[in-house]
Amino acid sequence: VIVGDGCDGVFCPGYALDDSYQPLCDDAATAEPLYALTAALDASSKPFIAALNGTVSDVGVAIALACHFRVAVEGCTAITSTATSLGLTPVGGVSLRLPRCVGLKRAFEILCLGVHQDAKSCIASGLATFIISKETSA
Repeated sequence: VIVGDGCDGVFCPGYALDDSYQPLCDDAATAEPLYALTAALDASSKPFIAALNGTVSDVGVAIALACHFRVAVEGCTAITSTATSLGLTPVGGVSLRLPRCVGLKRAFEILCLGVHQDAKSCIASGLATFIISKETSA
C-alpha cells in the first residue's frame, strides 16, 4: 500500500498562476506527465491511497481521483476545482473520473460552480470513504 499525503496542510493546491503560467491543456508536452501519472496510479497493481489533507484543488483532485482509495483528513478545508472559474479545462482526467466517483450532479457542482467540499461532504458525496484524524495521517 502506498499512501499519498500532502505537507503543511496541503495535499496539492492546484495551479501556480503567475506570469509564466501556461494552461496544461494547451501544451501536450506539459500535460503528458500528469496524464502519465494519473494513468499509472489508476492501473497500478499496488493500491494507492490519497489522504486528502488541507487544500486539494485541480491537479490535486486529478491525482486523488486516480488513486484507488481516498480518505479525508479531519479539518480538510477545500476540495474543489478552480479550473472552470479561471476559464481553463479540468486536467488529468478529472472530468471523466469525478462523475464516476460522486455522480453527475455533484461533479457538475464541483467542476462548474466551484462548490467546495470539506471532509464531511467528501464522505456524503462518495469522494472519500472515511475521515481520519490529523495524527493518524502524520
